[in-house]
Amino acid sequence: MQRLSIATISIASRRAMLHSLINPNPTYELIADITHAEALQLLPNLQPDIVVLDAAMLNINPLVALKSLAQWPNRPAIIVLTSAVGYEQRLWHDLGAQAIARLEQPETIEQALAQIAHQAQLQAA
Repeated sequence: MQRLSIATISIASRRAMLHSLINPNPTYELIADITHAEALQLLPNLQPDIVVLDAAMLNINPLVALKSLAQWPNRPAIIVLTSAVGYEQRLWHDLGAQAIARLEQPETIEQALAQIAHQAQLQAA
């Protein structure tokens, strides 16, 4: 079974919830929690398979972070955590997010992670 490395870019109040979804699953390995803009420069060296980007970040502009991630040669799959619906979700997809998860519905985060893990398995086969 291939383990997928995950980096989160999230605010502290959501980090514990993300950890509770990621850590118990043997498919995932949490490799970084990014909380400040200065730490974004570490991500290219870590080369995570998945980046979970919280659209509610206060000290990191999520649009700039998403644009930066989308320009990597070996770009990670990106899940955007948002409360948005409809047109805002389409905007996140247009900007490069592979999946959108709702902060109020943790099961959507699990579904997004499972979807990306399934795609990674198909590509590896």
